[in-house]
Amino acid sequence: MKIVVGAYSLLSVLEGFKLPVTNRGERVVEDRELTIQYIYNLYYWMPNVGSLGSIATTLMEKHIGFSSAYLLDLCAVILCVFIVQVAKSRFVHPPVQGSKLPRAARCLWYAVRGGFKLNAALPQYQQETHGRVVRWDKELLQSCGMPCQLLKSGAIGWPIFWVCMGEGAQVSISQAGQVETHGIPNDLIKSANPIAYVIFGPIVQKQLYPFLQKRRIAFHAVDRIPLGFVIMSVAMAYSAVVQAFIYRTGPCYSHPLACGASDSGQVPNRTHVLWQLPHLHHHCTSGSVLLAHGL
Repeated sequence: MKIVVGAYSLLSVLEGFKLPVTNRGERVVEDRELTIQYIYNLYYWMPNVGSLGSIATTLMEKHIGFSSAYLLDLCAVILCVFIVQVAKSRFVHPPVQGSKLPRAARCLWYAVRGGFKLNAALPQYQQETHGRVVRWDKELLQSCGMPCQLLKSGAIGWPIFWVCMGEGAQVSISQAGQVETHGIPNDLIKSANPIAYVIFGPIVQKQLYPFLQKRRIAFHAVDRIPLGFVIMSVAMAYSAVVQAFIYRTGPCYSHPLACGASDSGQVPNRTHVLWQLPHLHHHCTSGSVLLAHGL
């Protein structure tokens, strides 16, 4: 949905503000890890807010025409550009720094040459063993270590997850075209996913994570990513069950809209479209648990 571009632009505005004191005069204790977690949750939340525009554009395409839908998207993008230009004086402009990617790549290369051990890339080890003076410190090495741990836990899972993300969205549309929608456009059904995340995302960020932290229950990114994979697996399994259920109902059973009883494709199988909602809910839950930390 084109309006997502506008949502990404709005994100740049939200990231730029500082809030050292709340409206009630309470001091805000800054924590880098929590700040990054909040930013990436917001980074994933904002496109879902923007994608709600698909509800309006779908209905406008149906009742007015395509030109009105594209005009709405254009106005949204222009509004975002206007906001960025007007508010840019309030942004935080950090000094320009060189990219860390070349140093991180060389750091990982030395780790590979040292037997796939990150300690082999330590500056002290390189100095004592090979007489090299490297241009990184232990902090950069630790920054490279966490993605490597996540990669080991999700090297196979991530490609499969993204296949499921794309397939899940398309399956919901095609399934909705085979069942009774009661006047709801079938491509509007997928909007239940961003609606669920817009509601569920802040609950996870503001309620669930603080609840676990107060009780000292460790729930780090390494734990959340496998959980996201499991939830996505449940979502796809449920979608397969719904498809089997559709094939067990008439009038066309395993050939929806393709038999004589369908009145030339006008009569779908007698299954309610709301059976898809648990699949969309689990789809959303998986993304909220996994994507913000996988970024």
